Amino acid sequence: MRQTTLLDTHQAAAELQVSPKQVSALIRAGRLPAESTDADWAIAPEDLELVRERPTGRPRKQTSNVRGMVNKPARARRRSARARGGRPGDVQEWQRA
Repeated sequence: MRQTTLLDTHQAAAELQVSPKQVSALIRAGRLPAESTDADWAIAPEDLELVRERPTGRPRKQTSNVRGMVNKPARARRRSARARGGRPGDVQEWQRA
């Protein structure tokens, strides 16, 4: 029987080249299996492969942007309407569709 050496969050963080807080966040999110010990987590080295190849940065926000007007605040929409020569309440041709 082969006995594996378990890693703590600091060792796993060094292996993954991230912070220990990020390793804890991966565990809390359920993406990295680990077992709780008294003061830390015990992580199997082979489980690190589950999170080693992950996208960096934040995921892009899903928006339905109609000519850039949907996500603008009302003040910006009013300013844009004035810039086009209309009044803020005017319905533009592209808004009717």
